[in-house]
Amino acid sequence: MTKPVKIPGRILSVKNNALDLDIEAAFKGFGSRDGSFVLGLSVQLASLGSKPSGLDEHGMAFLASIVAGVSPRDTTEALLATQMAAVHKSIILMTKRLGEAENIAQQDSAERALNKLARTFAMQVEALQRYRGVHQSVTVGQVTVNDGGQAVVGNVEQKANVLASRPDKS
Repeated sequence: MTKPVKIPGRILSVKNNALDLDIEAAFKGFGSRDGSFVLGLSVQLASLGSKPSGLDEHGMAFLASIVAGVSPRDTTEALLATQMAAVHKSIILMTKRLGEAENIAQQDSAERALNKLARTFAMQVEALQRYRGVHQSVTVGQVTVNDGGQAVVGNVEQKANVLASRPDKS
């Protein structure tokens, strides 16, 4: 394991083989000033980012940086961003397993899991956009243009001709 390096702004790190939390960076990165929430989320990210052998500073700091990178504005967004980080980690793991598959059964299993995880991640991104009120809409209509005709595609506003509607002042 590489020697721990204190990186400014890093939310989670390891100090004396224990979790070290930069509380101000966590408040900002997790979109909440609730100490209990920030501590709980930090412990979950540290657990998710670590290995059975112990704390993995780089792994947990990476996951915390994913959550902070989403710039959550509240606890709901922070929780969704945490789930997105967990799904991303699983996608990478399944991609590795797919590449290392030694038989068709392993390949099929990894491929199915990878497909489900990738779809889940896409749905999480959409859920975050909906929660934030980001709407993308496409309106498809049917227009028939006969031979020799012309069509305009886009938003068309028709305004009354102001000059034509004025009484003649002659």
